[in-house]
Amino acid sequence: MFGNIEKPLPRPSEDSAPFWEATGRGELRMQRCGACGHVRFPPALLCPRCLSPNAAWERLSGRGAVYSWVVVHQSQHPAFNPDTPYNVVIVELEEGPTRAYGVGLGWDTEEKARVSLSWSELSLFGSGRGLDVVTKLSSREQRWQVSYREPTRLGLLGVPTWSAVYRTEETFDTYSLLRRGMWIDVGDRQRRPVRAILRYEYQIVDPTAPDELLSELERDQQRTKIASLTPILEFDTRDDLFEPTRGVYASGQVQFAFPLFDADAFFNKVTLNVAGFTPLGPGVLAGSIRLGGAEPRDPEAGVTDNLSLPIAVRFFAGGRVTHRAFPLDKLGIPGDTLDDAGDPIGGAGLALANLEWRFPVFGAIGGALFVDSGNVWSDWRDVNAGQFRWGAGLGLRVATPVGPVRLEYGWKLDRKPGESAGELFFSFSNPF
Repeated sequence: MFGNIEKPLPRPSEDSAPFWEATGRGELRMQRCGACGHVRFPPALLCPRCLSPNAAWERLSGRGAVYSWVVVHQSQHPAFNPDTPYNVVIVELEEGPTRAYGVGLGWDTEEKARVSLSWSELSLFGSGRGLDVVTKLSSREQRWQVSYREPTRLGLLGVPTWSAVYRTEETFDTYSLLRRGMWIDVGDRQRRPVRAILRYEYQIVDPTAPDELLSELERDQQRTKIASLTPILEFDTRDDLFEPTRGVYASGQVQFAFPLFDADAFFNKVTLNVAGFTPLGPGVLAGSIRLGGAEPRDPEAGVTDNLSLPIAVRFFAGGRVTHRAFPLDKLGIPGDTLDDAGDPIGGAGLALANLEWRFPVFGAIGGALFVDSGNVWSDWRDVNAGQFRWGAGLGLRVATPVGPVRLEYGWKLDRKPGESAGELFFSFSNPF
């Protein structure tokens, strides 16, 4: 009695329409990432491996190996009853293996030599779930992380879910941090232009620092346990993740840390970031504003807010991605967020503004002119544009598929006695 029932047909979306149009012509076409070369399916706006939005539809050979299969004896739709039993097959195409390995070598003026190793499985057991193992090693940081991804239909409440466990050792000029923890993100990282993510994180931080840099909690216990819930809202219309030429990226997040599950830190932290990009002449004008404020919920009497916060959650600025006229983390106010020797203490308030013109010179070689300003304060209520430190500079850039290689020098426009004239940086990727 089901003989006249029509079989359901695909309903192409804006993302999947090119796939179905090619299928109608007898072709197999999928998206290949323009940045890392990964072939992805199902169609998506961003590459699941590198998050680049650049992709082209490429005709595939159709050759591959059977990864898994199942024989269906009881149809889930009456229109397929006459076809039972039938096979449902997962094929691993030769153009798109699901397993990837990565080795990276680099050097910059802040971290010196860097090595990164990674292993990824983009579809565990053919399920669409992802697993990544990443190691990053440098003179400043050693990081190990294992992350797991659930796609939309398998994620919590039908929403993509990411989780990770990690261990990080960071070494700075006057202190070091050992972090161990885990986080869970619920939300679609690839959604554009608006995406919302909710993160839960639990971390154990062991600081090694002089007593005058630590909070009372850290001095008493020599260990901080931080449990936090962070809603994140992002707006992204950039035309390229690594080298945008137009569009806007804006993000806001509020971290609520609470003394539950044996955690002992108790604070709120707000971070806001807006960056814009537009063509100007032969190049691109890029601008960024970054604001931050943190407040302890149980401040120590007679102690400034920054010294009531764990050192791991304070704001620091200065360096190749924040203010290029100052060394790494050494932007601040003497006696407030810098000690008497000029070393960073960290702050509870942050304001940064950057303006940069990126222009081509010849082939993959380009240049940049920039102005950086801002500062770090011990209390977010003390943020004052009159205390901004200003710098300007120029740089040389070499384009690569995953962002530029940069050589830049920033001069202090309001140099004070005992300060250097400026700073030289060699680094990878854009500052914002």
